Amino acid sequence: DTNISSIATGAIADYSTFANNGTLGGGTAGFAPIWNESGQVGGAYTFDGVDDYIDFGDITAVEAVPEISFGAWINPSDYGPGVTLFDLRTIFTKGELNGDNTNVFWSHFQGDGSQNLFYCGVDSTTNFYSAIIPATNFSIGQWTFFACTWKSGEGVKLYVNGTLIFTTYPESGVTIDTAHTVKLGKSDNPTDDLFNGSIDEAFLMPRKLSAQQIQQMYLDGYAGHNPETFVSQELDAADIWSTCVTPNDA
Repeated sequence: DTNISSIATGAIADYSTFANNGTLGGGTAGFAPIWNESGQVGGAYTFDGVDDYIDFGDITAVEAVPEISFGAWINPSDYGPGVTLFDLRTIFTKGELNGDNTNVFWSHFQGDGSQNLFYCGVDSTTNFYSAIIPATNFSIGQWTFFACTWKSGEGVKLYVNGTLIFTTYPESGVTIDTAHTVKLGKSDNPTDDLFNGSIDEAFLMPRKLSAQQIQQMYLDGYAGHNPETFVSQELDAADIWSTCVTPNDA
């Protein structure tokens, strides 16, 4: 929500207290997305589809884990360059989705203009699990919330605006890439596959969120609020909770 234009390493604060801070443009001013005040929840960053991205470094907490959740509010300007079926507009990625699809998680638009799709999934050298839906679930020029979850033995689940849209078949044996950094708006493919549009309230965590929590995150964001409610499905009687208040410079 804070207007940050600095390309200093870690200038984009991770308010979860885990300090997985982001770097605009990987530290290159010409590759930095532009902050604007017209996000879904406060401000957001706009990516030009040419060279803009944010690098969050090597988040080891999401590597050797049996479950993961990630997503964001997105406002796409298009579904892709529209040249070939393999043109991508990447939202989230960790790893190189190129040919061997080795040890990655990802979400992106893909299409040639006549056929446009939205993907999210996880992958390894031996397994490929992707939820695939028509890109028209995301309106051009409008904010839409998506969340993707994976848990070993349960498969990938894709939610759009808080509703479960697609589930892959159960699987196991996936280990998230350890050689690449987490990026927003760009892949590690040679073609970069850059996102064109705005991204707000991006999240990534080493646990599978419940359907009820994802619905609540959508409702909070739709009302213009940061996630502010834990549902009962996320809680256990043995849990010990603490609170950390982080000033956001506003």
